[in-house]
Amino acid sequence: MKFKFNKKFFKYSVMIFSAVFIIVYIILSFIPYTCELFENGIIDGSNINYKYAVILPICIIVYLLLSYDIIYQGIKRIINKDIFNENTLMVIASIGAFIIGEYAEGLAVILLYKLGEEFEDYAINKSKKDISSLVKLKSYNARIKENNEYKLIDINKVKVNQEIYVFAGENIPLDITLLSDVASIDQKNLTGESVPVEKNKFDEIYSGSINLTNTIKGKVIKENKDSTITRIINLIKESTANKAKTEKFIHTFAKFYTPIVIFGAILLIVIGSSLNPNDWSNWFYKGCELLVVSCPCSMVISIPLAYMLSIAKCSKNGILIKGGNYLDIIRKSKSIVFDKTGTLTKGELYVNDVKLVNNFNDIDEFNNIIYSLELNSNHPIAKAIKNYSKNKNIKELKLNIKEIAGIKIEASDENNNLYEIGSKKLLDNTQLNNLKLNLDSTYVFVFKNHNLIGYLSLKDQYKDNIKEDINNLYKSGYKNTYILSGDNKYAVSNLAHDLNINNYYYELLPEEKVNKLKEIKNNDKYVTYVGDGINDAPSLSLASVGISMGSIGSDIAIESSDISITDDKISKISFLKKVAKYNYFVVLTNIIVSILVKVIIMILAIVSDVSLWLAIFGDVGILILSLLFALTIRLIKNNK
Repeated sequence: MKFKFNKKFFKYSVMIFSAVFIIVYIILSFIPYTCELFENGIIDGSNINYKYAVILPICIIVYLLLSYDIIYQGIKRIINKDIFNENTLMVIASIGAFIIGEYAEGLAVILLYKLGEEFEDYAINKSKKDISSLVKLKSYNARIKENNEYKLIDINKVKVNQEIYVFAGENIPLDITLLSDVASIDQKNLTGESVPVEKNKFDEIYSGSINLTNTIKGKVIKENKDSTITRIINLIKESTANKAKTEKFIHTFAKFYTPIVIFGAILLIVIGSSLNPNDWSNWFYKGCELLVVSCPCSMVISIPLAYMLSIAKCSKNGILIKGGNYLDIIRKSKSIVFDKTGTLTKGELYVNDVKLVNNFNDIDEFNNIIYSLELNSNHPIAKAIKNYSKNKNIKELKLNIKEIAGIKIEASDENNNLYEIGSKKLLDNTQLNNLKLNLDSTYVFVFKNHNLIGYLSLKDQYKDNIKEDINNLYKSGYKNTYILSGDNKYAVSNLAHDLNINNYYYELLPEEKVNKLKEIKNNDKYVTYVGDGINDAPSLSLASVGISMGSIGSDIAIESSDISITDDKISKISFLKKVAKYNYFVVLTNIIVSILVKVIIMILAIVSDVSLWLAIFGDVGILILSLLFALTIRLIKNNK
């Protein structure tokens, strides 16, 4: 049987043994008999110095078992010209404690430093948990059908337009168009929403979703490298590249701070020893305390970790952030600019009202006519009329249909009745004035045998709970709100009034929208722009931070925006602001507490006799507390 070395088991065994050894050592140092042995090394007149012959070798063995990896990493970093780092500080301080005979403190420095590393690893693993859950959702095989049998193949070999099959409970391996009649899909890990989504034939389903129904069939629309789940995973993993200013400052600070501390400790030992040569060991001890307490680990580790945890927290809730710097911008941003269609509204027309005119009063016949005329059209108005006709007792008419693009659809039936449906171009000014139409709606007019028999009023639907979502944005810290839209004055002004949005601009061409955004940026350095990610790419790129909505499957949205919200919920922006603010609170608190505690202990170490244990707490203790405080980011609630 071949023996396999378990590195993790060995590491924890050494740490536990070291902890027990240190505790026993400290207890024995308070017992009269062993206390004399530890201090003087000789008992009962014996010539054997037990302290150096027995205790020191045991402590050195324990020290080497405990710190070999720290020493190895330290040597590697020195070879790579990274001389002044936390490893260097810890090794110098612990060896210094051994030199002056404080073996327990020397071992404790390394043990607690390693304990801090374990907390760091734990915290980082927690921050990566959400990313890992996405990675687990990525399937590396797709099921195809050959000779009437299912067969798994590598997803990289699957081509666009190829048909694949997904069993119940399995992850969708690639982006597909559904070929089955219906499917219930779990998109929780992509959008943060726990309620399954019902998909119908020809709807798109994104990779990383889970099939909750029976076996479904789909046609692949994107290769693996371009699939939704691949892009999302890559985006999250690469997000650490765009570091916030605070993260960059702390790393730069540590590079200059560490050598200053080392030379400061040496200077303290030299000056103190020269003033009192008989007390050199006390000044050496103070120098070791200074080295231990001054280690910047609590800041260098906890601050990037806070940003990582915040990004992971957002990703779990369907908010994809390209870097920690955008969290800082969101926190500072007081102005938010919205595109209208597809952002504040659903971008889908619905039939708001139906009016019958000129003594025509058969609503059933009217519904039959409009449904039959629009049945085979893919126009958004046709879609709205077909949705309106659902759950109505519709009788399809047999018509000979002719479409005149941009103007009308006309048809005749077997009784030579002529039907027409179209825009206001079918009416003269007198007819339009008599109808007294609202200017914020879209109208479709219906004729039978050249007589107007009725018309439909259509509107773009507001997004669900949009009023509440906008109010929550004000509560979260946004002061100025804007709408930039190409829609008409009446539609935009009514929307702005209904949603309590301060400023609005209408009938803007794409170039005019960008120029208006530049004007807003001149008055506010940190501007958030929210668009649907399809026709808003210039504005998303221009804004201080661009947020694309409902863009889980949109390549343009993810590329042009800094933050992508994988569903169409404005409420996610309030949650994002909440995370950004709390992240800043954690970072600032950890910096202030770390510096304050270290400065106090440094002063105490210089002016009075304090134990090295206090210095150890000032370093490792604050590190652990900082990491635990950073982990509270995971507890932020998303009040959906």
